Order: sequence, then C-alpha cells, then structure tokens
Amino acid sequence: MFIGLFETLKRAGVPVSLRELLDLHAVVERGVVFADMEAFYQVARTVMVKDERHFDRFDRAFAAWFKGIEDMDAAIEALIPDEWLRREFEKQLTDEEKAKIESLGGLEELIKTFKKRLEEQKERHAGGNKWIGTGGTSPFGAYGYNPEGIRIGQDGSRHRRATKVWDERRFRDYDDSLELGTRNIKMALRRLRKFARQGARDEFDVDGTIRETARDAGLLNIQVRPERHNAV
Repeated sequence: MFIGLFETLKRAGVPVSLRELLDLHAVVERGVVFADMEAFYQVARTVMVKDERHFDRFDRAFAAWFKGIEDMDAAIEALIPDEWLRREFEKQLTDEEKAKIESLGGLEELIKTFKKRLEEQKERHAGGNKWIGTGGTSPFGAYGYNPEGIRIGQDGSRHRRATKVWDERRFRDYDDSLELGTRNIKMALRRLRKFARQGARDEFDVDGTIRETARDAGLLNIQVRPERHNAV
C-alpha cells in the first residue's frame, strides 16, 4: 500500500528497510490512524525514521509523495462524470430530503443558485436568510437552520484537508548533510546565549547609579548589581 512512500524515502536518503514498511502497514491495519493525513504523517515518521537527523529528509520525501497522491486524486475526479456523482448523492437521500430539495426546484436548481450566490457575495456573512455564511436560515452555510440547505465548511465535515505540517521544514537544521558555515554558527550561538544576572551584587552599575543620583537631586547614590553570566 505504501510502497510509493517507501521508494521515495529511499531516494531521499532516509535509511528505511522492509521491516519499517511492514510495521507501518500493521499500524494502519489496526486502525491507529484513519482518514487523517496529519496523524498518518506523525505515525509514519515515528515508525520509519530512527534518527532525528533524517527528519527533514522525511518531510521532503513525504511532501513529494503526498503531492503525487493529490495530483492522482484530481486526475481521477476529472474522469468521473458529474452525472455519476449526482446519482450516487441522490441514493444517500431519504424520501423526505428528496422532497425538500424538490421544493426548491430540484438539485440542479439548488446548485445553480448556490453558484450564483457565491459569485455575488464578496465577504464573510453571519446570520440572515440569503447570503452564504454562519448561523442564519439561508439554504447555504454552516451552523444555521434551513431544512432544505447545503452545509458549507463547518466542523464535522469528512472532507477537511490535512494541515501540511511537513511543508514547514521545522527540522532542516537537524540534517547531518547540512554544511556548517558562519551563518549556522551565529544562529547556534544566538540560541545558546541566555544571559542572566545571578549571584552576589558586586558589579558597579553605572546606569543605575546615574539614575538614582539624579532621582536624589544630585546626592551620590551608588548602585551595584550581580554580574551577567550565560545561564545555559
């Protein structure tokens, strides 16, 4: 099932074996993840990558593999006639739902009205009985009420797109093939630098002394502070 992902990972330089591929199959077959691409990404990375140095390579390979799946899905959808989809949709409707759709002029008319309304509307809308939005009685929208309506984009949809966390490349600095240069060293030092003032107050505070002396109308008020140390 996931031989394409396996081959893409091998080409990307991720050391995976058939053992990891079989483990991934077993995890999916047992229903650990289902219909959630982000959860599958997390599980696949956990099962197939044993070293954080390869996380970024995995992300790049997963992105390429997932893009191929998206393109294939789009191609398959383009080959399916609309009439087939309409018939399949109508099979799922109850007699009561079919009657409600017919009261609006039929499914074809409902879809045509929806497209027209979508072209006319230029902004988000909430409430009301006409525009596409939330919480109203329009036939189109989410979280509202209209028994003959079309639900759009509310929680619970089975067709939500997974967040592409693999495109964020959060682990690019972990890759052991990344060459060490001046910029890398500077970034590492910047992250390590965490100065804090701790210990005895034995360092002369020039700014503090000036500030407190001015506050005391010129009467010298010497201030001391703890020395700064790297707290990392």
